[in-house]
Amino acid sequence: FEDTVRIDGHFKGEVSASGTLVVGEGGLVEGVVKVGAIVVAGEVRGTVNAATRVELKAPGKMFGDIRTPNLLIGDGAVFEGNCQMLKHGGAETDIKEVVNFGA
Repeated sequence: FEDTVRIDGHFKGEVSASGTLVVGEGGLVEGVVKVGAIVVAGEVRGTVNAATRVELKAPGKMFGDIRTPNLLIGDGAVFEGNCQMLKHGGAETDIKEVVNFGA
């Protein structure tokens, strides 16, 4: 998909798209997610690679690794995993900044 898709149920597998994925409060995504952007108010378990932005909104939960140039974590959201910050467009920076959360 190239626009916005919202998941309010349970999805297990791989998502690969250039658009925005929204995981609603009742949504659960398990697997590998490769998208332009993602907004999580539900739960994601797996790996997220977002070309432009990852936004975790309360009561959202993310368990796994994130690769993105922009990460926003709102009050009340949960993130357990690793985050690798990239330049816009997905190219890695000369100096990789890896931040470990949780565990």
